[in-house]
Amino acid sequence: VVVEAKPVSDDYVLDGKQRWEHRMVDRPDSSLEQGDEFNDDAPLPNEGWNVYDNSYKIPPDAVNTIYAKENVSVQDGNLEIRTVRHCLEPGQKPSSKTESPGGAVCPENKRTKYTSGRIQTDYIYDAPFEMEIRARMSDEKIGGMHFAGWLHNNQPYCNDPSVDSSLIGEIDTMEVLTSRSYTTNTTHVTCTRGRWSNTKRDGHRLDAPIAGVWHTYRMTWDGYAVRYYFDGKLVPSDRGQTAETTAKTVGLSTEKFRKALLDFPFRAVIDSKVFPDGFGWGSPINHDKPFPERVDRVDYIRMKPLEDVYPYGAIGDYWEENTWLGAPISPEEDAGSRGGRKQVFDNGVVLWSPETGTHEVHGAIADAYRASGGADGVLGSL
Repeated sequence: VVVEAKPVSDDYVLDGKQRWEHRMVDRPDSSLEQGDEFNDDAPLPNEGWNVYDNSYKIPPDAVNTIYAKENVSVQDGNLEIRTVRHCLEPGQKPSSKTESPGGAVCPENKRTKYTSGRIQTDYIYDAPFEMEIRARMSDEKIGGMHFAGWLHNNQPYCNDPSVDSSLIGEIDTMEVLTSRSYTTNTTHVTCTRGRWSNTKRDGHRLDAPIAGVWHTYRMTWDGYAVRYYFDGKLVPSDRGQTAETTAKTVGLSTEKFRKALLDFPFRAVIDSKVFPDGFGWGSPINHDKPFPERVDRVDYIRMKPLEDVYPYGAIGDYWEENTWLGAPISPEEDAGSRGGRKQVFDNGVVLWSPETGTHEVHGAIADAYRASGGADGVLGSL
């Protein structure tokens, strides 16, 4: 881009610099259906990411985070989100000139605000799916922030006064609070009019050093349960429930639970956020202490479709009557050459055929049956 200044007539003479050149940086443009490795040479995120920006607005007093495009970049194979304190005059918008030197406490006559970053895809992910993020929170523990990688469907949130109820689905694959040394994973399913806390939800937690350490966060949603993994370990419930988030653990019917989490497309979001003043469940930000610049990093985000394992038909009926079988771990599939079907569960295998109906095998008998070739072997359908 070339900008050149010229006098409006021969009666005027321009003094000083009159020509400016700037080379625009191209944003990479490739599909995000499988996620993003952030390995492109360009310092800007992929075209598929919407880099959120509301820095042109003047935020209300209680709102602390201002999202600015300049705070999001790609460096050395990582997405970087920078969070910095600003000291603003009344009505002033943030810029590099309003940054607090070294994050020092702002003077009393100025508003304390923070710029940070958020990127999100379009609604391009159909469930069931798996999401994995490798990320590193900034070095220091400090109250009042989160760093997160999460998914939500295209249904409205109920903090909108025009929404009475919604089939909103939000899955927090990674949410680390900057004041705590543990993971936080929450599944939000449906909501009713009023506060966002009216969602049906199930939380999970695993203690670990978070600040300044690379970790891998993974979520699987297979049509039956949402599961969270931290560095390969299944994250337990923080409410004394199972590690699996199911319709039962959030208190919904199976139909409503699956509809919210299966029937609508999802988008991926990565952000760092300074919570609003008076925020309910997180540690508050302390404006009266220094706030050095923070940089949170993401090595990659990976998305993978999964098959729906929820049981149906004759096998599904048998499973509902025999809850000891546990969770389904694979979808129903063909078994044998005579139209048989089978499905594997935590505690056994259920088989069905037109000739023999529905049966279950487990333990040593199941091992022997599989060793003989299963439904295609000498024993045939059970």
